Amino acid sequence: MKPQSSVLAICRRVTALVPHSTRSNNQPLAKAPPYQILICLLTFFGLANAQQALPQYSGLTGHCDGTIFKGGEIPRENRAKIRNRTVPNMNQQALIAGVSGTVVIEAVLCRDGQVTDLEVLQDLSEGLTQEAIRAVLAIEFTPAEVNLHSVSQKMRFEFSFNERKSGVINPRLAEGKLIRSIEIAGHRRLTTNYILGLIKTKVGDAYTEGRIKQDLDLLLSSGYFDPRGTSVRTDAFPDNALTVIFEVKELPLISKVTFEGLERVPESEILRVIQSQNVDLRSGAIYDPDKMKLATSLIKSVFEQMGQQNVSVEIRSEEISIDRVSLTFVISHQ
Repeated sequence: MKPQSSVLAICRRVTALVPHSTRSNNQPLAKAPPYQILICLLTFFGLANAQQALPQYSGLTGHCDGTIFKGGEIPRENRAKIRNRTVPNMNQQALIAGVSGTVVIEAVLCRDGQVTDLEVLQDLSEGLTQEAIRAVLAIEFTPAEVNLHSVSQKMRFEFSFNERKSGVINPRLAEGKLIRSIEIAGHRRLTTNYILGLIKTKVGDAYTEGRIKQDLDLLLSSGYFDPRGTSVRTDAFPDNALTVIFEVKELPLISKVTFEGLERVPESEILRVIQSQNVDLRSGAIYDPDKMKLATSLIKSVFEQMGQQNVSVEIRSEEISIDRVSLTFVISHQ
């Protein structure tokens, strides 16, 4: 039963406490006390407004027909596997406004490979809900399986933004102020000390916007971090001292690499050509999307040198765990 319906039922019981149709000695019809009715109506409309306050986004996606399973109803190894996902951005407007919290979204990873039935369970202002929605809609996945058949699975996604509720300061206003601390957030494999060793700015330095930007470039050029999820912001203390926070997203590690459609070309030759250009495909190597694009071009060039001009190479990535991916290079001959 919906909340509004249950409240209406309660209101009916409340007003029924005093008979409405009992007439005695020409007395007028008895009525429920006005304050009881008023409380019920206020409660009802309050719940109705609360339900309407949460933005509805189901129209952005279609509906997945057929049975929809929950994760717990499918063996772990057969659940939907995320191959590729993006990280929603914490925009400057939300930082300045001090918005923090978590966007919670449920969606169906439909058996046809589409993200459908999107529902926002918890939202945030300043465009952060929209950022989270875009991230969910961009997910690439392999559908769940039951009895060797692709099935649809409902999944919940949570995106946290600015959990430490920073008092972010404009970089220009921070210029020249004392840096009291430097924080690293979002890292998993690399230690804080190792990441701090990659940057030039130190605690006790005066803040310089140009140097902070150089530090961010140093982090990205190290090859460990994804540019789409790595950023820097500055918080201000009441005494005008600063904390510089580097939010990082580590690139995942390669779990394994396979090839489809090599035909007469030995896999060892493909690997030799790729490794000659400093592209590491070994297990445990860092998965760099830009280098993977280079790898696809190198594979194509091998076939072109053999006289096969109409060859296309596509790379598929499958997320094995939160920090590991499996890669498949698919070679198509036209």
